[in-house]
Amino acid sequence: MKKELALFGILFVFTVACKNERKFDSDRNKIKENTVILNSLMQQVAKYPDSVGLRLQLVNALDSIGNYKAAIVQMDSLISADSLNYGFWYRKGCLEQDGKDTLNAIWSFNQAIKVSVYLSSVNCGRSFHSNRTGG
Repeated sequence: MKKELALFGILFVFTVACKNERKFDSDRNKIKENTVILNSLMQQVAKYPDSVGLRLQLVNALDSIGNYKAAIVQMDSLISADSLNYGFWYRKGCLEQDGKDTLNAIWSFNQAIKVSVYLSSVNCGRSFHSNRTGG
């Protein structure tokens, strides 16, 4: 009976050890894959710095690995080029919130609201003006 119990214990340890090794290899492969993707995106953004789509892909990649500070730097770059894009302000607020920077997140969310309200009022003014002038 003791031999059977010892054999069961040894088999159990080997089974658990093998599963942990596979998980470790899987995690290592994911890290390598993420590094390749990030390096590629950074090279593309360096080559095409005005590409909003590439920069947002980089922001999403940085966000997915928890590098909020670098993602916020990228959002600041987008906002400096287009400060009237409330989506940029909102995305920056989300990153700051995820990075536990509540004060700046609130400020960015407020900026998103201000820009949205401003753009709505501008569009309403245009609509009112075009209705009055018949155009």
